[in-house]
Amino acid sequence: FPSHDTDSVVGSTMVDIDGDNRTIEHHFEQLRDNNTGTLLQLPNNVELLLLDGLCESPCIADEGWDYAPVSAIYRHKTTKRLFKITTSSGKQVTVTEDHSVMVVDEFDKLVERKPTELKPGDRVIEQKM
Repeated sequence: FPSHDTDSVVGSTMVDIDGDNRTIEHHFEQLRDNNTGTLLQLPNNVELLLLDGLCESPCIADEGWDYAPVSAIYRHKTTKRLFKITTSSGKQVTVTEDHSVMVVDEFDKLVERKPTELKPGDRVIEQKM
């Protein structure tokens, strides 16, 4: 398991797990407190909650949104730069500099971009909650 910083979102980021839309921090604590999965304490104060598909979260599929198993949730401090992204609908997410953001490009193709590569007007993919 990586002991370095992983691609991350801040704890207040809203995430849908098993149809329950709450902060990623809330999900981590609730799943941990309910003994769902296996909690590992890694070096550098990293906590890794292994879920091995015990719950599901929305993902992008060929025909739109689908659900996929969640393998794990990391909780850790990061030293990376943070970027707040605001979509045209007003939704916001704060991610680390190396986190992938899915956008629809000028050819209507779904592509991955880093926050440093985003420009005003980019069509960022967001889940309707």
